[in-house]
Amino acid sequence: MKTRKEQLMQLGVSLKALRSPYEAHLREIGDNFMPRRTRFSKGTAHKSESYINREIINARPRLALRTLQSGMQGGMTSPARPWFRLLTTDQKLRKDSVMKAHLTAAQNEMRQVMQSSGLYNALHTSWSDLGWSGTDAMILEDDETNVINPITLVPGEYWIGVNSKGLVDTLYREYKSTVQAIVGKFVFNGEKYGTPDWSVVTNDIKEAWDRGDYGAFKDVCHVICPRKDRDERMRDGPNKPIASTYWLHGKNDSSAARLLGDKGYDLNPIVASRWDVEGDNVYGSSPAMDTLSDAKSLQVQERDIREAVRRMNRPPMNAPTEMRNSGYSLSPEAVNYMSDPSKGMTPAYQINPPIQHLREMIRDTEERIDEGMYANLFLMISRLQRSEITAREIDERHEEKLIGLGPVLERQHREKLSPIIRRVYEGVMASGRVEPLPADYADTPVQIDYISMLAQAQKAIATGGIERLYGFLGNVSAADQEVLDLTDNDEAVREYADMLGVPGNIMRGDDAVEERRANRREAVAKESAIQDAAAIAPAVKQSAETAKVIAETDATSRPVDILRNLGLR
Repeated sequence: MKTRKEQLMQLGVSLKALRSPYEAHLREIGDNFMPRRTRFSKGTAHKSESYINREIINARPRLALRTLQSGMQGGMTSPARPWFRLLTTDQKLRKDSVMKAHLTAAQNEMRQVMQSSGLYNALHTSWSDLGWSGTDAMILEDDETNVINPITLVPGEYWIGVNSKGLVDTLYREYKSTVQAIVGKFVFNGEKYGTPDWSVVTNDIKEAWDRGDYGAFKDVCHVICPRKDRDERMRDGPNKPIASTYWLHGKNDSSAARLLGDKGYDLNPIVASRWDVEGDNVYGSSPAMDTLSDAKSLQVQERDIREAVRRMNRPPMNAPTEMRNSGYSLSPEAVNYMSDPSKGMTPAYQINPPIQHLREMIRDTEERIDEGMYANLFLMISRLQRSEITAREIDERHEEKLIGLGPVLERQHREKLSPIIRRVYEGVMASGRVEPLPADYADTPVQIDYISMLAQAQKAIATGGIERLYGFLGNVSAADQEVLDLTDNDEAVREYADMLGVPGNIMRGDDAVEERRANRREAVAKESAIQDAAAIAPAVKQSAETAKVIAETDATSRPVDILRNLGLR
């Protein structure tokens, strides 16, 4: 029977076979778009000279990728503004003060964790990997201080597998680690003053540690996958739902059973997403794949135009044979002495290349690269030539951006951002940073609502419908006021605020609104009563005076005298 290490090694072989057909293509893309961040060309070697790609002359592909990277970071996961919020699936509970207070506190703490843990730096790097390789991956390790510790993986050093839902749940990677890191993480088990267990490493690592060679590199293999053979009654690392197993590469350890560590997670720490997936493919496609031919053509065009300029400025020269051994110079301001200047040096040929046409061809290629990499969309405002651009035109260009990025945003919400948010939420709750909900709310389901700039731009289409409806109602109501009875203004305002991502604690609940309106009605009623009393006071006074006159008039008084006493004659 195979040992666990042998079973995991076989899993690694299977995952490598899945990626093998794509590697030549990915290697070429990496060399043209991100030569300093790819392991497809240089494996896991850490050699400075391997990071230099002297074939790149025009850096436009790299610049377009950088624009895409920054645009996705600022548009989806900007650290400068909230980009998600937590809501209950029950619409009524969204107005509950206890739930609103809990979710608001959780959101604030989660954003603090994301800032302090370095997650935004990891996300910024992952957007670049996604743009050129079509697939990005990171591992969210547990951390006592910052809740999570994000580790961004370099394309080419890892292999992935998906489950029946098409989501990445398995990862195998090979990377280099120093002796100091290996001993600290596995021998001392991450405890500074713990008892060392040297049985998990080879003798050469122990010897390197003893002689102080802490910086020596060793090849490490790592697998994260769902664990099948576990005791669900146990909560230790080897029995957790997600296995995280390390061992030294075969060239560093020939043992078939020795493992560096067999740890585990309650939630899968893998965060891997794809730009787009064709059919049942495991690895995704990317914008860089669509523009690879233009990126390669651009380098050829740059070489051609530079060669043309060089041949025009410094053409090959013809010279008479008698000048073979005479000193001469082609440097500016040089003086050459010869008996017959008419037999001097002349160009072997003269060319007049169409530099302007070549430059226009390069610009066309650069524009196709910008379009394919969505750079022109992310920079659409800054590149507008007219200063009098209208808000309506800007809105239309935003909608244009969404047409191209809409499916990508939905996939990123599902594959990347949702696992991150759920993992961070569980972390802040487990660490006690947020008070748990009362028992009555314990099983309340919570959903994620994305309120990033790009997500809100998607929702803006619906808000435009509400605005147009009320604009139309305003016009119709001028002729028929009863048409206003068709709309529920309270619900319209709540829906509009929800589409804009307004924080839940800003909108008052139904009870608070009803209380304010009742108080307002009571105040209006009191004011109306005071005004009515003031209006009838003169009549009451006159009635009282009339009654007094009549009461004081005796029976013998004539009618004329009574009218005179009342002031009517």
